[in-house]
Amino acid sequence: MRSLAIANIETDWRRHAAAISVLVMAGLLIVFQAGMALGEWRGLGAFERQLRADIVIIRTPGENAHRFEMFVNSVPLHLEGQVWLHPNVERVEAFGQERVLLNWPEGDGEGTARISGRVIDPSPDSLSFPAGFSDRLRTILATPGQLVMTRQIAERLGLEAGDYLPFYEVGVRVRAVFDSNMFAGVFMSRETVQLLGEASRTRPPSAFLVRLHEPALRDATLAELNTALSRHGLSAITPADMVIQTSLTELADQDSSRNMMISGAFAVLIAMAIAAQTLRNAVISQREEFAALRALGVGAWRIALIAMEQALWTGITACALTISGGFVLKMVMTGRGGAFVLSPGLIGLIAIILIGISLLAGLLSLSAVTKSRPTALLR
Repeated sequence: MRSLAIANIETDWRRHAAAISVLVMAGLLIVFQAGMALGEWRGLGAFERQLRADIVIIRTPGENAHRFEMFVNSVPLHLEGQVWLHPNVERVEAFGQERVLLNWPEGDGEGTARISGRVIDPSPDSLSFPAGFSDRLRTILATPGQLVMTRQIAERLGLEAGDYLPFYEVGVRVRAVFDSNMFAGVFMSRETVQLLGEASRTRPPSAFLVRLHEPALRDATLAELNTALSRHGLSAITPADMVIQTSLTELADQDSSRNMMISGAFAVLIAMAIAAQTLRNAVISQREEFAALRALGVGAWRIALIAMEQALWTGITACALTISGGFVLKMVMTGRGGAFVLSPGLIGLIAIILIGISLLAGLLSLSAVTKSRPTALLR
């Protein structure tokens, strides 16, 4: 048997339509802001997630150093030998951000196109070669004069696999275009950069990548390395911790991202306040119906339960519409090449927020609802 709350919503649906619409708009705003933020966060440190190291050695920040500065401090190359002293260390590799900016004539030669490429090591023992790259990409990059790029960059530049890019008397060929939902970029080997006669912009190594003989002993090796390297100002961390450090560093350096998140948070709070007030007005507007129930002998607590159930079903309806709209929004954003994430955790958070707003609005309206008297029908 249907409850009185559901029957009332179906009969007087126009009264609740405004509340549901505002809740849906607030929910979609939350989905958009959170989805874009999660998409951007997933992109931060994406390259570092692909490293093949078991342990990462970084410089320990000073007592007064900001936490975001931990990974950007360079490590002295002469301390690499200290890492090799541990018996469980199989390989050590200096890791830094090495990029090159390439320019070539475009069209009739009047314009100039630019590529900011990332220089990586395609050798078989490389710890910095991305784990998500196939052996085919490794073989391509090992050949001087060839580069690869993600499809997102290729479409932006209007390039396809096989295109030849002239640079003065020599050139480079786009040998492969591949899909990646983690990061976008152009990748080439150091030999290709040298062939073109370009100088890469190399930052000092920011870390030592370490591969272990026995990865199962990583925790013990971490403790021992930290003990041995602490007097040299170095710390041993896991790759996962390095990804967090890098992501926080990049996020702290992006003023536009922080401003978008702050403005988005204010917009979400305003939308939530409007949605709660609209739903509260929808419940309070039924005072005459509740007064009629009081005249029939229905207790105030039962009327309060009806009002709360109406608020609950309103939130559930808005939640279902918001999630459906969120999937449509994800399709649109992904189709346009945007970084957008709609994870199960985000869906659950949206459901909790919308239903919570509905119940909160129902609670705020109870004082007016429970004070409804049968005498209100005589006015």
